[in-house]
Amino acid sequence: LGTSQQPYRMTVFVFTYNRVTGLQRIVKSLVDSDYLGHRVDLTLFVDNPKKFPDKEHSTDYATPESANSPILQFIRNDLVWPHGDVRVHKREKNAGLKRSIMEAWYPMSDDSMGAFFEDDTEVSPLWYKWVD
Repeated sequence: LGTSQQPYRMTVFVFTYNRVTGLQRIVKSLVDSDYLGHRVDLTLFVDNPKKFPDKEHSTDYATPESANSPILQFIRNDLVWPHGDVRVHKREKNAGLKRSIMEAWYPMSDDSMGAFFEDDTEVSPLWYKWVD
């Protein structure tokens, strides 16, 4: 990591709710992106539903009671991020997208940058070059 001069510290934030397929798609597109040899950290925010579904469908959600939810299984067993560190923030209660984004990032210095994505998006492999 860090094969060329990097003038800032980049963190990619991904916000997910209950769409494991969408999370897999955005993570794959981010992993496959060209980061110019720069270090890029990844932070995942896993929100909970406002109201928990019935027991029959509870494994579709990343609830505190369901450590075996598809989203948490993917993060735990399949997520590979070769570009930097990975952090996971799992909410105990529903916060909603707006609140999650507003609370996600506080720049620690003038050279901090953040990019924010939802689990229903996909990025071009060239997105970081465009930002850089």
